Amino acid sequence: MLLDADLAELHGSKMQVEARAGQRNIGFWDDPREWVSWTVKLLPPGTYAVSALLAAQAGETEFVVEAARQKIVGKAPNTGSWDEFQTINVGEIRFKKPGEYMVKLRPRDPQAWKPMDLALIRLQKAD
Repeated sequence: MLLDADLAELHGSKMQVEARAGQRNIGFWDDPREWVSWTVKLLPPGTYAVSALLAAQAGETEFVVEAARQKIVGKAPNTGSWDEFQTINVGEIRFKKPGEYMVKLRPRDPQAWKPMDLALIRLQKAD
């Protein structure tokens, strides 16, 4: 399941969907109080591997993915350019039953946040 920039609900006034190097993404994410979410209908239950496609030019930064009352921490590496997107593995989340879930992504530590561009989150059944 792909949760892309165009399907995201943006919670903030500065961040916006843009296109860089042919990739639609959530950019202008300078404010650590801003965050994104997606509402998904999940069938079937189980463990899902979470990965993210992102770019970061200002240095490494950490974010949290929340879903099904669980939180996993991801680290966006410095990709060297806003046009250089990289896929990173974030971790796994277990969904105990089918249904509708909100998947959130937010900065882990507002004091240490550095801007990043987020193209998508992928949920892939792992079990």
